[in-house]
Amino acid sequence: MGEWASWPDGEVLSDGMPIHYYRVGDRSKPAVVLLHGFTDFGLCWARLATDLATDYDLIMVDAIGHGRSGGTGRGFRGRAGGDVLAVIAGLGLDRPAIIGHSMGAGTAAGVAAEAPDTIRALVLEDPGWRDAVATSTEAGVTGAPTGSRAALGSPSWIDWVKGFKALSAEERYARAAIERPEWAEAERLPWADAKALLDLAVFDEPRATGPTPWREVARRISCPTLLLTADPARGGIVTPGVAEEALGYWREGRVVNLPGAGHNIRREAYGPSLAAVSEFLGSNR
Repeated sequence: MGEWASWPDGEVLSDGMPIHYYRVGDRSKPAVVLLHGFTDFGLCWARLATDLATDYDLIMVDAIGHGRSGGTGRGFRGRAGGDVLAVIAGLGLDRPAIIGHSMGAGTAAGVAAEAPDTIRALVLEDPGWRDAVATSTEAGVTGAPTGSRAALGSPSWIDWVKGFKALSAEERYARAAIERPEWAEAERLPWADAKALLDLAVFDEPRATGPTPWREVARRISCPTLLLTADPARGGIVTPGVAEEALGYWREGRVVNLPGAGHNIRREAYGPSLAAVSEFLGSNR
């Protein structure tokens, strides 16, 4: 794996449960908490964190059931926001920005809505904000294979993850190069390792497959917010209509669309997404 495998890490207790994180950058600079998507883990942010490390203190959190955090994976969605707040309090972070992708974006939005005084700014990378019933294209599984296997929680997708977990590291990396040839190696390797570390109990968690109550959350977000959206035809979840509606709820909101990307925006359009995130964070230090 890359040099990020040896990055400093630690744990914070949340209701007695160890929440694992990686930390890199300059601790004298503004803090940024990064929240990964379903089946990923903290180091899936390694490429972005490397490019932001000079200017920020970056904390990449493993959700329950993912990476090296504790727990069985059951009930992780209901406690995710509290776990993030525990990390913020445990590390003594002063109003960090939060960046979240997919599942992590939903968690980030919830934290911003529930604890507005805790958050400085918010970046949401294609959260699961939809009006239509989820299809098998990309129902929130980050980096899911294309086609019918990608149906969220489907037996075929679970079997694919089980098979991935059984591979050696070298076999995983080779398979990742086949599954995601368009991704940079710095994206593929941690994505592959995340599947090996995943607790399969996360698939037991009930997941909505229809319209999500995202409006209830979006209306309560008061901090500066950047929403990154993709092309729905390529697997992006947030449609132009949903993005426009969300923007209407925010006093300090911005939407940046990356038309050539699918749900994994930063992995498929890294340069433009990095530019958008860097500019936004720089304006909200």
